[in-house]
Amino acid sequence: MNACSYAHNSPVTQSDPGGLRPDGPAGGACCNDTRWGEDCGMSVGCTLKNGHWVWQQTPLKDKESRKKYAAYRANPSTCKVYHYNAKAAARAKAQALARAKERKAKADKERRKKEGIFGSLVKGHLSDAWLNTKE
Repeated sequence: MNACSYAHNSPVTQSDPGGLRPDGPAGGACCNDTRWGEDCGMSVGCTLKNGHWVWQQTPLKDKESRKKYAAYRANPSTCKVYHYNAKAAARAKAQALARAKERKAKADKERRKKEGIFGSLVKGHLSDAWLNTKE
């Protein structure tokens, strides 16, 4: 791949045409680093100086950001890159499974209704034919 192809062949866009920009703490795209920095109360990023990438952190000025930045400076491990809440993830998974089960039940009911008793018998779905007699 041409080094400038993803930058639309224009290194002037400052989009790292050489592909040598180092990953920040969040890894991947620079927008991940930006979000991580905002969570820690600072503006972050890499800039190219004299042919070398330099990581910069600048505290933000508002009161809330200063509080977050002070906590980060006191204990950097408190500013985690990934936020994972196991209980919330389990709850979301259970809700998604319940919605999927409801959708499947509704689709099965519609299919049985569309096929009718005779259609279910012809296809060999005896249990569906039986359920159609009850609906």
